[in-house]
Amino acid sequence: MNNLIHPHASTKFNSFAAFLFHNRRDNVVAAVLFFCFSALYIFMNIPFLSYMEQNAKVLSQHSPFYGAPFFLNIFNFDPSFYYGFLNMTVIHPFMSLLSGNLYKISELAGGNLFFLFVQSALNALSAVLIYYYLRRRGDHDGQVGIGFPFWFASFFGVSSYTIFTAMIPDSYGYAQFVIILSVLYLAYVDMGSNLGKWPAATLAFLNFGITLTNIVTYFGALFVTLFTKKYGQMIRPIIRISVYFIILIVIFSGMQLLLFDGKSWFNNMQQNLENGGFTYAAPFSFAHHWKAVYMLFISPILTPDMTLINPGIVAFATNLSQPYPIYVTIIGFALLALAIAGFVRGIRTKEAWTMAVYIGFAIALHLVVGYGLAVFEYDLYLYAGHYLFAVFLLAASFLMGMKRGKLRMIGMIFIITCTIVTLGNNVIKHNDSLQVIKESYVQLGNKEVK
Repeated sequence: MNNLIHPHASTKFNSFAAFLFHNRRDNVVAAVLFFCFSALYIFMNIPFLSYMEQNAKVLSQHSPFYGAPFFLNIFNFDPSFYYGFLNMTVIHPFMSLLSGNLYKISELAGGNLFFLFVQSALNALSAVLIYYYLRRRGDHDGQVGIGFPFWFASFFGVSSYTIFTAMIPDSYGYAQFVIILSVLYLAYVDMGSNLGKWPAATLAFLNFGITLTNIVTYFGALFVTLFTKKYGQMIRPIIRISVYFIILIVIFSGMQLLLFDGKSWFNNMQQNLENGGFTYAAPFSFAHHWKAVYMLFISPILTPDMTLINPGIVAFATNLSQPYPIYVTIIGFALLALAIAGFVRGIRTKEAWTMAVYIGFAIALHLVVGYGLAVFEYDLYLYAGHYLFAVFLLAASFLMGMKRGKLRMIGMIFIITCTIVTLGNNVIKHNDSLQVIKESYVQLGNKEVK
């Protein structure tokens, strides 16, 4: 770690906004990506919302979501944004401040349709941030071009996870956006610009407020970014950021206590951890959990076959009895191989270690500690927003670092092919998933009649 270097540090910008938006062509491409992906997510998910609206009476009778008007239990996502301001937990400390307000607006602005539009825009922005990250990490003289950044952003944008989370009113799409924004801000600092202590503390607060564990990866990435042999220069800003971060926690915790009759995220902390944390953990067994690699890293890219796994709570998740198509395995493991190659090539750079923080923490949490393995059959898909972006960025760093020539061109053709195949797979499987849902509810209705 002592030899970490800054391979791209060159231009110092006066502000983060200037860093992002100084190139007009990039802004045009980003706008195109934003509108195309927003439209894609809305178009693909409207049939699900129409089905729920047309069958609300039947679906509500089977919904496990406490009367929330989003009735479909898909990949173990929970439409928690319908639970209001009082849904405060230690796992999502301040998310209810946002979700409660969005819920109030949704009551006047179309319910599920409102969330679909908001979250489609949010997920499209996540893809845009991937594009900006790769462009800013690329050659500032323009030699890298827009090719790899555009196609990797598109590959990420057509992933299964971004499509499904655009529809479901849960925290994961918001967490993904804040994490990617945080990584982009840290890249801005790593490439030579001044670290703003309050902006960094605010990002820490947002990571923590949305999902408790995200503060671990954020401070891990911050540590990597600020790492230097001169420990005083590294420790002092981290301490200041930590103090400001704690101040924000105190302020917003006090706000919760005042607004909600003495209730805050730290009330019933032990019960929250047991209900939402400890009960989900189990030791990893390769014989039983080998498909976790697919569920964590590949299914969130290429939508898997879906099936009804629990009629009692009408839970739909990956059909583990079905083999994964060969093209899914090729694309998924090729991307992982490129990500590993990107880390190895950049092992002396802060960029590579920043990405490794997110992927390494996910592996440690879900495969070593085993968080999620106790309910393995209900899917590990939903956690991907916390680390999947890092796989794409590491893979891109490897291909973008290749010298111009046939191998680089083959890499470009491969990523374009992966993007097109992934989009085709996800459009087809998304529609198939809705058909599985419809048929399952018909079968449930037939059993009740009998």
